[in-house]
Amino acid sequence: MNIRLLPCLIVLLLCSPLSVSAKDVITQRSVGMELARDLAQAAVDVCRERGWQVTAVVVNRAGDVQALLRDSLASRTPCRSQGRRRKR
Repeated sequence: MNIRLLPCLIVLLLCSPLSVSAKDVITQRSVGMELARDLAQAAVDVCRERGWQVTAVVVNRAGDVQALLRDSLASRTPCRSQGRRRKR
């Protein structure tokens, strides 16, 4: 692309009307870092009260880990959900 054409293209893009309606925009809510941490901590606390040593993992919609807390005596075995996610 010619460098001299770049400013012209930018001006054209800025001046062209974009017809975006509300139905064209998707709003997606997600869990923040603090809430993910609090959820994992609450899960570990409830399990600890019941005598279970667990690892709590909070994931987002894509299955990516947002928060992970492992209790002191919890097993270090890999999380089964990670393997299931990869098989899709």
